[in-house]
Amino acid sequence: MSLRLHKVEDKPSTRGLLVYEDTVFGTSPDELVAQVSTLRGLRNRYKIPGRPLIVWEPAPLTCDISTLIAHLEACKHVDVFSPNHLELGYLVEGKEKGGSSFSKSAIESQARKFLHYGVAENGQGLVVVRCGEHGSLTLSGSGAEWLTPFYDKPTTKVVDPTGAGNAFLGGFAAAFQEMGDAREASICGAVAASYAIEQFGIPKLSRSSYLSEELWNGTSVRARTEEFKQRLAEAGVP
Repeated sequence: MSLRLHKVEDKPSTRGLLVYEDTVFGTSPDELVAQVSTLRGLRNRYKIPGRPLIVWEPAPLTCDISTLIAHLEACKHVDVFSPNHLELGYLVEGKEKGGSSFSKSAIESQARKFLHYGVAENGQGLVVVRCGEHGSLTLSGSGAEWLTPFYDKPTTKVVDPTGAGNAFLGGFAAAFQEMGDAREASICGAVAASYAIEQFGIPKLSRSSYLSEELWNGTSVRARTEEFKQRLAEAGVP
C-alpha cells in the first residue's frame, strides 16, 4: 500500500484550525498576532461559527523586560496568557532580577500587570502562571487562586518533569473549553501534568472496553481528579 499526497497551494491543511475548539500557541508576540489573524481569517472564509479558545504560552527566549509591552499588547488577542513563573519574572523585572527567588506575592503582583492591562478583547481573560513544584496561580477579575501540584510531596512517582507545563495547558484548555470554569480547568491541568512526569516520554494508555474505562499509567483520570479534589478540600482549599 502506498500513500500519495497532493498539495494544493491555495488550500492548506486546515482541519486543526477550523474544527478544533481550543488552540495553544507557544510563540513570540508578533508571531502570535499574525497567527491569530490567519486563524480568524480562515474560519471566516470557511464560515466556521463561533471562535476557538486561545491559550498563549509565550516563547521562553522572547521573555524579557525589553519585550514586556509587546507581550502586554499581544495578550489582547488571546483568552488565557500562561507563562511559567520564571518567564513572568523575566518579562516584568528582567532576567537579572526576575525569578531570583520564589514568592507568591511577587508572582501575583507581576501577573496582575497583565490582567490590568487587559487579556482578551473584552478584558475578561485569565492569567495562569505555571510554577512547577509550587503549583499554579489562576488570576481573573474575580480574584486569585493557588493550587498545589498533584504530587505536592517528594515521591518516587516523579521521574521526569519534561513536558509537565505543556500537559498542564492541554488539560486546562480542554477542560476550560468544556466547562468554562477556571478552577476546574486548573485542577484538570494539574492532573494532566501528573501523568507527564511519571516516566520518560509519554504515559502508557490502556484503551477502554465494555468491561473497563480508559486508563493512563494504570489509573483512571476521573479517579485521580476526584482524589486531587478531595486532598484540596482536606487542605482547606474550597
